[in-house]
Amino acid sequence: MKKENRVFEEMLRTNKAFHAARLHGEYPYSAGQVKAMRAWADSVENRANEVELTKALYRSEIKAFIETLRKAGIKTFTITDSSDRIYENIGAFVDAGCTDEGYFTVRKLEFDGIRDHYVDSHGIRFSL
Repeated sequence: MKKENRVFEEMLRTNKAFHAARLHGEYPYSAGQVKAMRAWADSVENRANEVELTKALYRSEIKAFIETLRKAGIKTFTITDSSDRIYENIGAFVDAGCTDEGYFTVRKLEFDGIRDHYVDSHGIRFSL
């Protein structure tokens, strides 16, 4: 996975500036856009082999999430949430034009309080 992404880096800068200035008014990004940015940023930070969505989205967030990943040039992502909402997300991702590629293992770095080590998270991979 690429560590640099112009679209998400610009979103992060705008987000930091918005909060640093304690601006009041309409936030510049939707929840779906923010969740796409966070999925990418967390995956880069954790040195993951894939963009990982760790929590299922609300139906209202899916369109913006998918559009933001596509705009950023992301080709695939994996959802690793184990809640029942994942089933609703699977159908919504397919309805949004994604292809269900089946099970995939995301390998990422985690800190256990003593040291960093790699862990595997199992989920369902989608291509955009």
